[in-house]
Amino acid sequence: MIDRIVLNIPHSSAEFPAGAKARWEGDVDTQIQRWTDWYTGHLFGTAALKDPRIRPVVFPWSRFFCDVERLEDNPLEKKGQGLAYTNFEGCVRRLSEQEKERIYRDYYLEHMAAVMKELTPTSMLIDCHSFPSDLSDVEVCIGINPDWSMPDKTLLMSIKYLFELRGYKTEFNKPYSNSYAPEMHFPYPSLMIELNKSTYLTPDGELDHARAERLQLTIEQVYDRILSPWVREVYNDNFMLLYDNREIIWKNPRMSSALIGMERFSSNITLGGYLLAVEQNPELFRRKRGVIISFVGHPLIGPSSSTLLNLKTGKTSTLTEYKHKELRAAVQQAMTRFPSLEGALPLSTVVEMLKKGDR
Repeated sequence: MIDRIVLNIPHSSAEFPAGAKARWEGDVDTQIQRWTDWYTGHLFGTAALKDPRIRPVVFPWSRFFCDVERLEDNPLEKKGQGLAYTNFEGCVRRLSEQEKERIYRDYYLEHMAAVMKELTPTSMLIDCHSFPSDLSDVEVCIGINPDWSMPDKTLLMSIKYLFELRGYKTEFNKPYSNSYAPEMHFPYPSLMIELNKSTYLTPDGELDHARAERLQLTIEQVYDRILSPWVREVYNDNFMLLYDNREIIWKNPRMSSALIGMERFSSNITLGGYLLAVEQNPELFRRKRGVIISFVGHPLIGPSSSTLLNLKTGKTSTLTEYKHKELRAAVQQAMTRFPSLEGALPLSTVVEMLKKGDR
């Protein structure tokens, strides 16, 4: 089950701490221009503004100050391209061992700690990058590790297919491989997404707004593909527990603002909002055999595909309704009292707390 996506965005900045860039000798600006992952914070991270399950961690400084992606004792250290570059394509930076240690301690480890703080046993880490267009004709590279962090293969193929469906040439581990995956005391899946800069930049290196918007939307659809099925399964299996404890949920903002994983046009519906809508609108949500616990459909016209929970047997079934507009309006009205909030608990955590009697 995956109910959180942690975004590692390590190379999107070209900024340096005060005075640090001046330590470079040579035309380092050319290298910064080429190897900065321009706009990846925007392309990958914008979804977090409307979905608290997306947790971006952005390194605010240039990789030419500290490359937080490098492994400790990386073989590239011998070339001067470890976590603190000292030699890059003819550009030289002279650092003492004390300065390297300070960069390692105050920047490298700090970024790693920020990523690890967001990771949970039910999260997925996505390592977010871009690469120069002259390196490959691949447009989207999905990098995976051949170890404990490899995501479910069915999910991987689903993500690849989604990019291909949108017209992007997509490959695994080409032109880059592997993914950032700091070790925790629990396993979690990790994958890297590398975007060919030609998919969203003009030949002059400027942002192509139309193409960037299309790519950003595709990335958000990838997030939905990762999150929705698993969260929806937790929600469906535990609806009666959630509904029976609705008063407790409504009193806890972090519980009530949990998202319940409906797909497409209903992806940001909160737990508290939906439970309130069911409570206030029995004529819409109640049926002879049970209660509508979720719905998807076109936001303007029907029909909607609804999930009906049989209150006697606990089993779910699918029915076709033509009341999508009314259902959605009722939930939107209820969500004015229980909106999506930063710091919302994952739905699985809400279920676990209720089962344990935690309040």
